[in-house]
Amino acid sequence: MKNFEDKVVKVISKLTCDGCGEQATQDDYEFHEFISIDHKCGYGSIHGDGNQISIDLCQKCFADMCGDSLTVIEPNDEKHDSGSRIDVKDILSANKISNQE
Repeated sequence: MKNFEDKVVKVISKLTCDGCGEQATQDDYEFHEFISIDHKCGYGSIHGDGNQISIDLCQKCFADMCGDSLTVIEPNDEKHDSGSRIDVKDILSANKISNQE
């Protein structure tokens, strides 16, 4: 015999970029490209011992903030060299990256 109980589950319905304020719902492709970071700070952190920090960024703001040190690995890249880096800022500004094929 199976017994069931009802549960209430919260789902994210909209994301707002903490950088530029752009908003995206689940129906927007941009929603799935947001980068969300939640981190509990450890001992000696400059943010305070045990503090929780979080940020939600659209892909453009993430690239602007982290692009200089971001490593991009293409799927099925068997020749990937872990030391190689792509300057995402330059690629985005040159409009070489697109979500459309």
